[in-house]
Amino acid sequence: MALPNGQPIKVKVEGPDKVKAGEMFHYLVKVQDLDLAHSFNPTGVDPNVRIAFKVTSMKNFEFQIAPFPDSEGNLLCFIRGLAQDTPGVYLDGFRGYNAVPGLVTWDAPTDAVHPVTVEAG
Repeated sequence: MALPNGQPIKVKVEGPDKVKAGEMFHYLVKVQDLDLAHSFNPTGVDPNVRIAFKVTSMKNFEFQIAPFPDSEGNLLCFIRGLAQDTPGVYLDGFRGYNAVPGLVTWDAPTDAVHPVTVEAG
């Protein structure tokens, strides 16, 4: 259901469900916040949307956030690293949120969790 100022924040995570210990893998995280379009912002894409994450399945990871939204209005974050050496199931967390403190917003933060099984190499 649409909120009075647009759509709730959406978080989509693309990444593997299983990897081998020490193997290189990546996530592509898409965060979108569409507000009502108006003359100052005809697309309705909220430029203040941000992403936070806690990745436990990787060691020595790097991330990059695209400077501009993609054609669908998603903020893109690419995270790449090596899988942990210890086999097990890891839960990686991602959060989309509005980054303008002190302003009234109807958009609550949105969380997504992605489980990754690290198998013995």
